[in-house]
Amino acid sequence: MEKTTRLLAKEILDTISQSQAFAQQLLDEQLTANQLSGSADGRLLTHLVYGTLRMQGHLDWIIGRLYRGDYSQLDNGIKNILRLGLYQLKFSDRLPAFAVVDEMVKIAKIKDAARSGLVNAILRNYLRRGRSLSFPERKKNEADYIAALHSHPPWLVRRWLEQLGSKETTAMCQADNELPPVTVRINSIKTSRMEMERRLGASGFQVKATPFSPDGIIVESGGIPIQKTEFFQQGYLRLQDEGAQLIAPLLNPQAEDSILDACSGTGGKTTHLAAIMKNTGQIVALDNSRDKIKHLQLETARLGITNVEAMTADLSETLPVILHRKFDGVLLDAPCSGLGTLRRNPEIKW
Repeated sequence: MEKTTRLLAKEILDTISQSQAFAQQLLDEQLTANQLSGSADGRLLTHLVYGTLRMQGHLDWIIGRLYRGDYSQLDNGIKNILRLGLYQLKFSDRLPAFAVVDEMVKIAKIKDAARSGLVNAILRNYLRRGRSLSFPERKKNEADYIAALHSHPPWLVRRWLEQLGSKETTAMCQADNELPPVTVRINSIKTSRMEMERRLGASGFQVKATPFSPDGIIVESGGIPIQKTEFFQQGYLRLQDEGAQLIAPLLNPQAEDSILDACSGTGGKTTHLAAIMKNTGQIVALDNSRDKIKHLQLETARLGITNVEAMTADLSETLPVILHRKFDGVLLDAPCSGLGTLRRNPEIKW
């Protein structure tokens, strides 16, 4: 059996389960390797991977009711086949039910032939009994009810219920399961938002300005991924959520300032600072990950930024002498729980 879109989705889900890798990086690799970027199959692959990850808790609750045994002990590879199949049966109508079951069984035969019968039985059982399955009673255990219905870890739901109450916890879980918008920040060193809106519109994209960030554009639709456009490749745009775009202006850096970005990561806020400073002064960007610093250096080159000096350093240790100096401003985007990114990175829920 050749590697179908659904087999690729299953393999990506397996890698995430085994290595805690991020879905976007794995998807980008597979889309490029299989020449799927911008194609219908590429969009289907993205839909299946992210949809299954978003609804994993919901899917596990249902599968656990259909599996005769201790579901927690079932092999992750088989779980991912079942999750992927059930996601399509319940939340996606892109393939008839019988075809979904057939392909999931074929994938199971490749990966674990002895369990193909189990996959067939559970998915067909869902088709027979799915509508009769119930979720936990809300009155008896609200945390378990919200966690199962809205696909979030029970421990997190319990914490939010204590801090925020029932209504806001439910709303947050529902929002996490929505599709995030594709949001870019214009590189004001090279262009303006008005100009980029005009040029993107002329190239067949439907776009609108972000309501809060003066540099942001929401890409509602387009023929190809925004990363594949000449605008992106020539450094006019950078992918960045609107919330993240609001941080660099708070520091209010001035032209010719000396700025320290003490946890730069791959450079989203670093490059925004550089644009605000009109590529003048100096920004020292630090991160303890060599890979992230290398990525940042590639980004500054793509964007045409020349005022950033990137280096690997660990703020929990003594800093090199070169950093024993005064700065006009310091940005510290400290490592955090990541809960604010669950909509875009649903895999970290699990």
